[in-house]
Amino acid sequence: MPCSVQLKTYSEEPIAVLGQVEVDIDYAGQSARLPLVVVDGSGPCLFGRNWLEYISVRSQSLDGQQTRRVDDILREFPDVFKEKLGCYTGGEVSIDVDPGVQPRFFKPRTLTADLDQLEHEIQTILMEHRVVF
Repeated sequence: MPCSVQLKTYSEEPIAVLGQVEVDIDYAGQSARLPLVVVDGSGPCLFGRNWLEYISVRSQSLDGQQTRRVDDILREFPDVFKEKLGCYTGGEVSIDVDPGVQPRFFKPRTLTADLDQLEHEIQTILMEHRVVF
């Protein structure tokens, strides 16, 4: 069927919508008839919010064996799971940029965080590294 949905990638490039089909779904005892948008391309399949409001995917809890394995990983790699941000301590890093690529501008993302908390975290990081403005 024709589809009026307009989709874009994260970088605002249009995704070609070929159409849509109504499908009957049955998941964990929940049933519904929902639109499935068909696009041109080979990207991953995504659930839209309209699907998620009908199908609640239940979170799985860890059993005792899985919990012990997680605890083992946390003990083995404590630096990876610290609350603080880490610092790169490896060698020199270089980023190769194709000189023929045209730079693109993207508007800043909106912050959903508590701005007071964010300001506090920034100040803490700056003080730890003795950065003064």
